Amino acid sequence: MRVLNSSTLLKMIWRDHAISRADISQRTGMSRSTVSTIVGDLIRRGLVTETGTGHSNGGRRPVILSFNEDAYSILGFDLQPQRLRVAITNLRAGIRHWWQETCPIQDEPETCLARIFAWIQRAKNLCLEEGKPLIGIGFGLPGPVHPNADVSAMSEEHFPQWRGYHLQNMIREKIQLPVAFEKEANLGALAEHWWKNPKGPGNLAYITPHWQVGLVFDGRVHRGSHGMAGNAAPLHPALNGDEDRALVHLITNLLALLDLDSVVLDQDLLERNIERLRALRQAVGDQLQGLGQRRIRLDFGSMGESQVALGASTQILHLALEDFTLFPTSPAASHAVAWTEEAPVAP
Repeated sequence: MRVLNSSTLLKMIWRDHAISRADISQRTGMSRSTVSTIVGDLIRRGLVTETGTGHSNGGRRPVILSFNEDAYSILGFDLQPQRLRVAITNLRAGIRHWWQETCPIQDEPETCLARIFAWIQRAKNLCLEEGKPLIGIGFGLPGPVHPNADVSAMSEEHFPQWRGYHLQNMIREKIQLPVAFEKEANLGALAEHWWKNPKGPGNLAYITPHWQVGLVFDGRVHRGSHGMAGNAAPLHPALNGDEDRALVHLITNLLALLDLDSVVLDQDLLERNIERLRALRQAVGDQLQGLGQRRIRLDFGSMGESQVALGASTQILHLALEDFTLFPTSPAASHAVAWTEEAPVAP
């Protein structure tokens, strides 16, 4: 119950930006002593700070509490077949460091793994130097991620060169931090929902150049019964490589079947060409006439090339807000996080 109450308070302070202990007590029904004890723990962990006093109608002014979004860092990876993107963010998806490089991820697992471990080591050292230690690492992958942890996150069907390489185990054996893996499309959708319009409608689709569709329903990622929802790749070659026509077909069906609020395109789709996007909007609108569809948003992702990496860090943030024990007992305690063996040389 203590962990649940603490996580409830932490999420409330994170969402409200500024709130008093009295307001928390009133809204949650917790006693003031319970609230004060939990807040004291959150302050020790560096997650909450006292930032002044609020208005009072009589009596003592309430002390205002704020979430310290820069207390810790999260590392997000976006793995593409031939490219690696890396972001270090704060606890509100603010990018503090950003890198990208060419990397033969699809065909050379050993090279890819060496680069991943090197970036992790560099990020870990950099965050410790800045006094904002890492609390977790998220990975966005270009193909479907099987829900069974015994199956490698790098689908052997899509990446045959990765046969025999179990990505999750290899990462977790070296790193004593929470690690999460998800397909890029789901992370693109997650980032769009959390950071574009978190209080607005929560039903959207995010389409990647690999024709994977990420789905968010009522604010939650939808993976399907077997974790494989959103694989639209078989639809692409059926239309003779005409990507624009294929997209019209795909988007029209998504909207008609799922009654979405928005469809978001990865920045690499349509080569981020505004004229092609406008033509796509017109064609989709023409297809939907007579179906009673209300106006929907059809646009490129709001976060550009960093969308998937931000989604990767967002999944770690979500885990941490749901379970505050993922945060160290104090920022200084994070210095105990270590590798189980020496990592490759940092890039």
